[in-house]
Amino acid sequence: MARQKSFIKLEGELGGILFYQTKDGFVARQKTGVSGDKIKSDPRFARTRENNAEFKRGAQGAKLIRSAFRDIAAGIADKRITSRLIREAVKIVKSDPVSLRGERNMLEGDQELLTGFEFNVDGTLASTFYVIFEASLDRVTGQATIDIPAFNPQKMMLIPEGTTHFRFLAAASTVDFENSRFRSARVASAELAVNRDVAALQLNAAFTPDANEQTVFVAFGIEFLQLVNGQHYPLINGNFNAMAFVLIDKPQA
Repeated sequence: MARQKSFIKLEGELGGILFYQTKDGFVARQKTGVSGDKIKSDPRFARTRENNAEFKRGAQGAKLIRSAFRDIAAGIADKRITSRLIREAVKIVKSDPVSLRGERNMLEGDQELLTGFEFNVDGTLASTFYVIFEASLDRVTGQATIDIPAFNPQKMMLIPEGTTHFRFLAAASTVDFENSRFRSARVASAELAVNRDVAALQLNAAFTPDANEQTVFVAFGIEFLQLVNGQHYPLINGNFNAMAFVLIDKPQA
């Protein structure tokens, strides 16, 4: 690697030399690497092609899941959720115990590896809500249920400054990885005051009748609010809002 000493600083490629800027200044180096055509055809890059194919399936699966929960996660998901979700989805692809290497996929992989996945690492559900709740799913009735016992918000929640109220959110989505489709339903509790005890409550999200053939993902979260002149407004700083996958149910083969 060589430093550019000319008063004219170059960026780009010229004559097989790459010119670019780093934190140490403008540098130049000879272009190296393997052509895309060679990677696609050379037997020596078979493993590379396999890894690329499986990464692509993981990325596609992550995009499908992200789309299924995009609506309910608005104002909660952090800026790195896409890259984090892809990383976990690739792990699911690689957990496929039946397909050949390079052909492993989300459908056959262990999708339950996403259980506990946090939509917002800056405000996780575990560090925000300390109450032990129960998540369950009934494929016969088509109901995903979150049961929350009575609790005192002041003692059992991490409440951001400026919060007057909060609400619970839940969503269930049937995800069809084979056909790249999903169907989602969401539900929210009433606005609950942070300075009053909360009675036991239940959230029910209905999922689609054909779910017996698909994996059902269930997410649960909290959104913090501020009451101003009779209107509940989401806090401008959404870093404390939290949501996670609390139940993932894959149909039995």
